[in-house]
Amino acid sequence: MNLKQFKMTNNDEIICEVVEDTDADDGGVIVIRKALRILTSEDYENNIRYYSFKPLLSFQDEFKELVVMNVGHIICESLPSKTLVVHYSRAVKEVESAEKVKQERNIDVDVLLNEIEGMDDDEITDYLQHKLHSNDIVSTDGLVEEDVMDSDAPNVIQFKPKGTMH
Repeated sequence: MNLKQFKMTNNDEIICEVVEDTDADDGGVIVIRKALRILTSEDYENNIRYYSFKPLLSFQDEFKELVVMNVGHIICESLPSKTLVVHYSRAVKEVESAEKVKQERNIDVDVLLNEIEGMDDDEITDYLQHKLHSNDIVSTDGLVEEDVMDSDAPNVIQFKPKGTMH
């Protein structure tokens, strides 16, 4: 695995697996996967710096999909430190685990968007918490299949304001 850390012209820092590095003469692109942005926040009062990771591209179907990046947007690159590699590996496992849950539950984002249309923020939060903690599985055809073990649970979801049902 060829891991690299890049500083980008927009001041982002990313860590990723480099699959293929081409010459600038060949179009100046680099092929990567499992790219995570390194986010930094600081607590100036306590003189502490926090780091976290976020996928470079939102709404990618699979984290391991290949991404072609223009090298003209890279200021510098380096080999990541051992500490960064350990944290990156954990973050990659978390992202892949979340993907696996999504695939196992067969969650169709379009169906979820249709179901939450017209809800306010509190209703959406309650709905998603219920959806994530229930055994209901949303199939690709938009039908909710109830798990056999959950047949005694009520199918009515309480939303805010109190007394409103959907």
